[in-house]
Amino acid sequence: MEAFYEKELKELTLKIESDPNNGDLYYHRSHIYYIDDKYEQANMDFDKAITTASDEKTKAKMYANRSEWLLQKDLLEKATADCDMAIALDPDNFYIQCVHDRIKHAQPNGPDVETSLWNTLHKIFTKEEAEETMRMLDGLTQKERDLLILYFGWAGDKPMSFKKIGVKMGITPEQAKQIKNKAMKRLQENSAIQAIAEKQPPEE
Repeated sequence: MEAFYEKELKELTLKIESDPNNGDLYYHRSHIYYIDDKYEQANMDFDKAITTASDEKTKAKMYANRSEWLLQKDLLEKATADCDMAIALDPDNFYIQCVHDRIKHAQPNGPDVETSLWNTLHKIFTKEEAEETMRMLDGLTQKERDLLILYFGWAGDKPMSFKKIGVKMGITPEQAKQIKNKAMKRLQENSAIQAIAEKQPPEE
């Protein structure tokens, strides 16, 4: 964990020990846990924050915020459930409607587009096909290419987390997520990849 986040985590934990019913403290600490890929701790803090929230609009915002995190991790079912809770609590909130639209866009007709693309990329970027398939990334920036290679482990290494990618590339985990999401959106529009995807055998 970066020094800044480590310091913030320690400070928030000390404040929570002194004020265990302060939902805002749990809410802020949950974000740090998510950045550090500690999802179990993050969800526990989110649940505590929602439980101690003072009003329904605050709870709705928290559900929507967690929904965004879940969507970034391709957990559409859980993201949808949290977003539905947010809408039920505050149906006219513009931010919540935006989150709902993002989820809807991510799953237009059944399976999640990005998840399907992810599975396809894992299949076609084999060592034997690496040279040919790497040319399909020509439409990406160098930073996007480098990040996806690390993220999927296409160079023969194990796939890396956003935290480790951030350290290697000198960016924050959140910036790494944003670059990955932008790159995946570009790849969704790549006709060569989609043509290969259509030829892939169904999952066993």
